[in-house]
Amino acid sequence: MENGGEEDDRASRCKRITRESDATKNGAATKLQALRLVEDLSLPSVQVVVMSANMGCSHCRQRVTKVVSKMNGENLITLVKVL
Repeated sequence: MENGGEEDDRASRCKRITRESDATKNGAATKLQALRLVEDLSLPSVQVVVMSANMGCSHCRQRVTKVVSKMNGENLITLVKVL
């Protein structure tokens, strides 16, 4: 798969978010954390995921399976457009 750079970006974002969370635990709230606390943001009660995939392609089927397997079924609507 040619997405090595994309996965590296996600990994660095995860590390950055973890560091920000650790900083908040230590009392040094970041702007992002402060905004979340002020706005009292929460997840919506229903989440909708829409995917468009070529199910004739084995790679696309694997990707859809991987995404769907990571979802928990609570308050989630999943639509897959089959090409």
